[in-house]
Amino acid sequence: DATTIKEDEHAASEVAEASQANSEAASPQLRASQPRLPPLPQIFYGRDRECKILLDMVQKTSTETSARIAILGPPGIGKTSLAVTTIRHPQTVAIFGKNVYFIPCDGSPTPSALRSVIAKYLGIIDTKNLIQAIVKELSAGAAVLVLDNYETCWDPAEGRSEVEADLAALAAIPSLTLIVTMRGTARPSGVAWSKPFLSPLEPLTLQSSFQIY
Repeated sequence: DATTIKEDEHAASEVAEASQANSEAASPQLRASQPRLPPLPQIFYGRDRECKILLDMVQKTSTETSARIAILGPPGIGKTSLAVTTIRHPQTVAIFGKNVYFIPCDGSPTPSALRSVIAKYLGIIDTKNLIQAIVKELSAGAAVLVLDNYETCWDPAEGRSEVEADLAALAAIPSLTLIVTMRGTARPSGVAWSKPFLSPLEPLTLQSSFQIY
């Protein structure tokens, strides 16, 4: 129920912050290369079903192939909040520890811009083949990569094939759980998205809306 979700979110925040603080204290270089994850949403109601589906997919990562998940829906529907709640959940932290990366894509309208942003978040220095270096870095062990607002680089038709090729290269990493949030209802091609597909998010029920306001 909603109370359990909120308790889990509070515990997740404490676990994630403690884990990240310990990592940063141990490695000053990590502070520069791994920005903190976004905070848990202060208000999060009406997405218990979707959250459980995502957590079940993430849990399978430890025993089966890693998940490839697209969180779809119109603007402002809660896609980012759902992704953040999932990656900060104690269940996710227990599996991946500090190897969780949240990349905002809203300032990266081209394939090269997105590669540069991902490389920066991973602490990769300038190199001739960024996508190859990114794949190598993310192949080091079990990890989660969230690409938030991915439609920014995917929507322009002129760069879409290149963007999808990069995404397919990331999705081919066996140990990487890949989550993208996107406006709309279409998933990028070239990725074997985990089934059953997560349905595009719909407006909250009237009861959940009352809980928010």
